[in-house]
Amino acid sequence: GPAAMQRYHPSKYRTARAALKTVTAPPPGTTVIPSVLLAQAVWLCGEIAKHDEARELLTGDGWNEDTFLWTDPATGLACKARIDRVCIDETDGQLRVPAIVDIKTTSGGCGERAFSRAVQDYGYDVSAAHYLAGFEAVLGVRPPFHWIVVESQTGAVAVHRADVGLIEWAESRRQRMLATLAECIKSDRWPMPAGSVIERPRWAKELS
Repeated sequence: GPAAMQRYHPSKYRTARAALKTVTAPPPGTTVIPSVLLAQAVWLCGEIAKHDEARELLTGDGWNEDTFLWTDPATGLACKARIDRVCIDETDGQLRVPAIVDIKTTSGGCGERAFSRAVQDYGYDVSAAHYLAGFEAVLGVRPPFHWIVVESQTGAVAVHRADVGLIEWAESRRQRMLATLAECIKSDRWPMPAGSVIERPRWAKELS
């Protein structure tokens, strides 16, 4: 097309293959998604749409992938959160936020026990606390937080709600992380884990 031809200047390339590669390359800034990943994403979206509660959270009025910017009051750090889904309700002219939603894909099971482990292993609770802190800083409210979890292999879907106690515990850890980050920036000293000797695990010793 015309846009491709504008990028093609024969004098710039040593071979016809190099010129052809430039003409057929995607425009700058374009993200190319492999067909296999696209097919899986479409399939998982279909599986989520079959789940009544997940479908209700993702349809209707709301904001998708909105970015929230704020300044942490304790440390003065500039903070950012990009929230997958904010459900809103504007009944009677009143703006209500019934839920914030984060979508997670897992290969380890979407049930309560499996996902509870993933929450701790990957810090999903700290991320949720961060999203809620930003949302409250910008809009002054703290709605319930939900995870929509879909298994990448089976397409099984579950919706989990973050307990208030979990968010409170995660918020204390988030604040400590921010304080540590602020101190590192101030001192320009970034602590690293200490080296050690890694031994056989206890279960391996017992078998020998």
